Amino acid sequence: MITLVIALAIHTIKAQNLRLGYFQQEHMFILNPAEVIHDQEQVFLEYGRKWADLTYSPEALQVGGVFHSSEKLSFGGVINRNTSGIYNLFHFGISTGYKVNLSDRQTLSAGLAPYIKNNIIDLSDVVANMNDPLLSGEQYNKTHFGMGIGLSYTYDNFKAHLSIPETHDVEIGDEGFGSFITGGASYDFFLDDFLLTPYVTYIGTPIDQVVEGLFMASWKETLKFGAGYRSNKTFSFRVEFQSGSIALGYALANTSGNFSSVGISNNFSVRYIFKRATVDTKAKINSLVSTNERILSRMDAEENYNRNKQEEILQRLDELTHQQDTVQNLQRDFIEKFEESERKNTIDQNTDKEVEPGYYLIIYSFHDSTELNKIKEELVSLPFETRLIRDKEKSFYYISTRRYDTLEMAVIGMQNIRNQGFEEAWIHWYK
Repeated sequence: MITLVIALAIHTIKAQNLRLGYFQQEHMFILNPAEVIHDQEQVFLEYGRKWADLTYSPEALQVGGVFHSSEKLSFGGVINRNTSGIYNLFHFGISTGYKVNLSDRQTLSAGLAPYIKNNIIDLSDVVANMNDPLLSGEQYNKTHFGMGIGLSYTYDNFKAHLSIPETHDVEIGDEGFGSFITGGASYDFFLDDFLLTPYVTYIGTPIDQVVEGLFMASWKETLKFGAGYRSNKTFSFRVEFQSGSIALGYALANTSGNFSSVGISNNFSVRYIFKRATVDTKAKINSLVSTNERILSRMDAEENYNRNKQEEILQRLDELTHQQDTVQNLQRDFIEKFEESERKNTIDQNTDKEVEPGYYLIIYSFHDSTELNKIKEELVSLPFETRLIRDKEKSFYYISTRRYDTLEMAVIGMQNIRNQGFEEAWIHWYK
């Protein structure tokens, strides 16, 4: 029975490499030292208990804090104490993160986390055979030193991280460098007063590999709540309320598939958040400013494009207007030429028409029809219509301006035409 309890305790403490991970989004630097640059400046206290109805149920207590010495350099520390049956784990680590701005929209952070780890077997309440293989090994009742390393990359609201929290394994099996590795990604969506953030995290330990999907929502930096699922069939729910600088949180996890006390883990968190703007807040502000600048730049580009398009349209309209004027001028010239041609044709066509009897006012007369070509241009330019007629003997051609029924009216017309410059105008009586 004691061996069973010891084995259960060892397995549990190995799993406690996750520590109190249900609040890890609030201080990711515990798993990845590079994330200390993005965490809020704070001090925190957390307590968690698992399998509440068991005598040797695992419980954990950790305290820590984050301090930003500059925009590019941050420090964090954590002290963690895990108790599971006869097995106790003490862990103290210091994280240092440094950020490099790759561009206005990208950053890359690197972190180191030296730590001290002490694994203790407490046999004060039980009797056990220390020759048991489960109790042998250098990892027990000794202090171990190690180093964690990590990287974190951001692009606007997107973040990805990768780390090795323990560069060498000090648990049973000595899996070597990289036996404990974590990684993940997240993206911030801003929606009015809400900040919505989905997370995907991988945590691989020497005994287990866990993938967690988590969705968190924040409202006005006052209320945070979220739910997640881990690939080891663990459902979790967490909520945190912040008033001023104090934040109180609670997380519940269910690993048994039902809500019996055996499968329930309860985690409590208290944080004091310094009011000074954090690097993460500055990064989000810079991200919003950068986004606004890109939107304004896009709007300027669209405005310039629309302006250029408008100028092109106006220029095209001017060209079309000019072309329309040209077409109208061509049409006007064509009409004038057509009218001139019609006048000329009228003279020719009226030659063979039957001449009605009456008094005709004559301004030109000639024998040869070729003489007509000499005066056609002049006839076309006259402000009144003319008509070509011939006498009954077909021996003379006459250019007439008008026909009158009476001689008296013809005389009056002759006086008028003479006043217009045709002084030799005369009257021909066609019977």
